[in-house]
Amino acid sequence: MQNKREKLLLTVALLAVAILIGDRLVLEPLYNSWQTRREKIIELEGKVATGSKLLPRAVTSITESGGTATVTTTDPHPFKTGDSVYFSGATPTAYNTSPASITGTSENSFTFSIGGSPGNATGTIEVSRGDEEEWRTYFESSLHSDNSIAEDAVLRAIRNWTGDSGILLTSFKPQWQNHDDRYRTWDVRLVAEGTMREAVEFVHAIESDELPLKIEQLELASREKNGKLISVSVRFAGLQIGKPLQ
Repeated sequence: MQNKREKLLLTVALLAVAILIGDRLVLEPLYNSWQTRREKIIELEGKVATGSKLLPRAVTSITESGGTATVTTTDPHPFKTGDSVYFSGATPTAYNTSPASITGTSENSFTFSIGGSPGNATGTIEVSRGDEEEWRTYFESSLHSDNSIAEDAVLRAIRNWTGDSGILLTSFKPQWQNHDDRYRTWDVRLVAEGTMREAVEFVHAIESDELPLKIEQLELASREKNGKLISVSVRFAGLQIGKPLQ
């Protein structure tokens, strides 16, 4: 009877120790991980809310009377009084050339003052929010507005990537893409051959370049059975801000 009791107490003690160890080694780290994720989610939600204001919104109409323009949006907008907004696709183009400071809002409309009394606007119009600092960042982070200068900058970068990595460039196919009157992209497809180390350094050079470039597609293939020679096919795009935003 005594032995059974001692065994029971020992089992309970071991169970308590196991729970304590589990709490220290499993539950506490897990809780900390959840807490960290929760904080990151809250931060991300805030960034998403801020970023959503920068997305373009469809405009149903812009009417003007006595220097005051009234904008009606297709869906409810996130703008508030004092926000600076930018238009694209409007005729007369006076609406597209400068930011508008909102003077009053409702769920699907807002007003702002505009000089010169340009009249009502027509066209496929969009509006998006952005202050001067935000748009200056976009301009500074885009390719030059002159196509030849923009192309020269990318070509210099390609020479640097291949020279620094030692990889051999075998194909170069560039093409300008017009998305709308607000921005264009210079889409470039490159094919190169080299060792795995050269291929990795080549791709890393593209991703870390200061130019506003984004890798859209990347493919690696072995050119030999032993895998020593690697073929790299990469397609990237460079952003160029359009004149209406400038």
